[in-house]
Amino acid sequence: MEQSTILSRGEQVTYEVVADEAILIDMASGTYFSLNEVGTVFWEALDGRRTLAQIATRIAKAYARKATEFVAALQAVETEDAPVSLKKLTEKFGVDDELTRSCYKRVKAGEGDAVIAELSAPEEMVLADIQELAENLAAENLVSTV
Repeated sequence: MEQSTILSRGEQVTYEVVADEAILIDMASGTYFSLNEVGTVFWEALDGRRTLAQIATRIAKAYARKATEFVAALQAVETEDAPVSLKKLTEKFGVDDELTRSCYKRVKAGEGDAVIAELSAPEEMVLADIQELAENLAAENLVSTV
C-alpha cells in the first residue's frame, strides 16, 4: 500500500478500546480482531482524510513526545525515593519494571538523549509497520480506500 493512500474504517466495523487495545468486530461476518496499542492509535486516526504517511508522522511524533516525557520524569527522580518513584513511572508510562530501572540508570549516567532516541520510533519504521497493518486490514475488508 502506498504512503499516499487514504483509508477509512469499514462501515460494517465497530470497535471498542479496552486497556489501550482495540477490539474490532466485523458486523457483517461476526469476526473480531484485536489491535495492539500502536494499531489502536492507527485505527483511531483513520478518518478518511489523512494519508498513511501523515498518520505515521503523527504516531512517530507521539511516541517521541512520550519518550521525552518519560526521560524527563526519570531525571526528576531523587535517589532516596527511587524505588517508589520508579514504580509510579512504570505504571504511568505503561512500561515494564526492568526497562524503567535500566533507563533510570542510563539517564542518571547522562545518557538521556540516547534513551530518548532508542525509545522513539523512526518515522520510516512506523510507516512500514502501518503499511503492513493497512494491507492486513484491507485484506479482511475492515478498511476501504478513499
